[in-house]
Amino acid sequence: MRHHLAIAAALAGVLALPGAADARTSAGCSGRRPTLVVFTPGATQTAGHVSWKRPRLPRGARLRYRLVRNGRVVGQTVHRRMAVRVSPGHRYRFRVQVVLPGGRVARCPGLLSATPRRVAPSAPRDLGAADVSDIAATLAWTPGRTRTGSAATRIYRDGVALRQVRTASAAVTLAPGRSYVFTVRAVDSSGSVSAASNPVTITTGHHPPGAPQSLALTGVGDSRAEVAWEPAAAGSGPVAGYRVYRDGTMLFQVPGTSAAITGLAAARSYAVTVAAVDSLGYLSDQTAPLSVTTTPPPPAQGRTHAFLLASTGQSFADLREHYDRIGTVYPTYYDCAADGSISGDDDALVTGWAQLRAIRVMPRIDCQSATRLHRILTDPATRAATLSWLGDLAATHGYDGLNIDFEAGLAGDRDALTSFASDLAAILHGQGKRLSVAVSATTQAVTSGRAAFYDYAALGSIADNVFVMNWGKHWSTSIPGALADLPWATAVANFIATMPNKSRYVLGAGLYGMDWAAGGGAAHPATALEHSDVQNLIAAVGATPVVDPVANAPHFSYTDAAGVGHDVWYTDARSMDALVHLAHDRGLGFGVWRLGHEDPAIWEHPLLTSPLGWPG
Repeated sequence: MRHHLAIAAALAGVLALPGAADARTSAGCSGRRPTLVVFTPGATQTAGHVSWKRPRLPRGARLRYRLVRNGRVVGQTVHRRMAVRVSPGHRYRFRVQVVLPGGRVARCPGLLSATPRRVAPSAPRDLGAADVSDIAATLAWTPGRTRTGSAATRIYRDGVALRQVRTASAAVTLAPGRSYVFTVRAVDSSGSVSAASNPVTITTGHHPPGAPQSLALTGVGDSRAEVAWEPAAAGSGPVAGYRVYRDGTMLFQVPGTSAAITGLAAARSYAVTVAAVDSLGYLSDQTAPLSVTTTPPPPAQGRTHAFLLASTGQSFADLREHYDRIGTVYPTYYDCAADGSISGDDDALVTGWAQLRAIRVMPRIDCQSATRLHRILTDPATRAATLSWLGDLAATHGYDGLNIDFEAGLAGDRDALTSFASDLAAILHGQGKRLSVAVSATTQAVTSGRAAFYDYAALGSIADNVFVMNWGKHWSTSIPGALADLPWATAVANFIATMPNKSRYVLGAGLYGMDWAAGGGAAHPATALEHSDVQNLIAAVGATPVVDPVANAPHFSYTDAAGVGHDVWYTDARSMDALVHLAHDRGLGFGVWRLGHEDPAIWEHPLLTSPLGWPG
């Protein structure tokens, strides 16, 4: 009891309630506070000890001490040290207070400010790689150390963390054909990371897939083929797909083991190969070539004669769509030059495509100059050269014949035209080919005007076909009207039907329209319109076409933005119906100028979809 009283007396005058300000406790505390307050780190970075020295007070009774950390009591002890938990890098204020008998706390604490230092693990050593392949490798190292032993290891690839392990080796996944730099770092339980180990560079190679096997034809038509094959063996990377080649040119890539090749020409042979491609774009060897021969297309059964404008792709597209209604096509390949020679070029695509479908190809030889025609027909040297050139032209390109479209010739050159046609027919017939002659329409034999240039009966006995251009009742510089009104067209058909060999004559029809401004005439020539142009114009001006009951032709009028009146006449499927019947009922052939942008309903006419009843 005397010891407790002595301690209390020694501390008299220096008592304070807990929480009093440090400034008030500093005076008069010499020798009465715990001294040498020290923080000592423990085995881990999250633990340690605070220790202190006993104040200079009377000895005897045991003192108790209270440890306060950042204002919060950690605990009490009779010893001169106490364990504490800390976080490295955080700052702490510790107070060691003497607890008096009765629980009172002396106002003279021992003080300490401390920031536990973060101690990183040691770096792993001796990083190396083994079992390196195109897609994997094994890394091994000597682990880094912490105060308490081995640390976990974090693996880095090209500076980016991959994963963390507690072993001294790990397998890593690689991509073929690349280079990587690997390092490892030790990581302790508090998340402290060591310096990096020595770097290791791994460069992978690449093995492409094997070639596909057993390439085979599984189906074929006139424009497509189907092929299939066995899967290719994977190389360094997985097989991502297969590339299909036609005659050495890559067409496309497919994910599976079959493909359809479209857009092929009929009756033609192709070499097809296939190669595998992996996920990095590496190709296998191609398969051995597979020979694929497409089948011939269904032959055309129609009898229509059709001019094809070679200068526009739409005309050829129209042929492709409606070829089964057509028997003879006249491509506009050639023209006469000022010196009487013939210029132009064959379009092998059009020619070959049509002939493959059993359509006769007889290119048009166009000449509409009286002066040039006179020279060709009457000058002996020019005449002979032209005949020779035309014969060679037909033979060189394998045409089925030729069409001579000689217009605007002089009436006085009528017999010369007949003689020229006779000589050309002899040349072509000698090659097993045909001759077609285009003539202007007329309702009777005449000795003046455009039709006077043609001897209908004589030409019908020479040529295999005489194409009567049954349009022009109204023309670009005439007054507005139907291209071939029904009464006039009927009279033309009736006249042709009186000719010997009438089955050789073809009644032609124009598939276009004309737009006359301000009443037409030479001062206001008309603009030619395709059927699609006519339909667009009707929609633009809000017109309502009507059918002329006599001419049997649709027409309408409108006023343009300048206040000028217009008259438009054109041909559609309805007006064409009467012309088709005119030809069919009189035993004549039927033909059109020209393919492309006409009323598509024309081709649905029942007489054009069947070859029966038409001249061959």
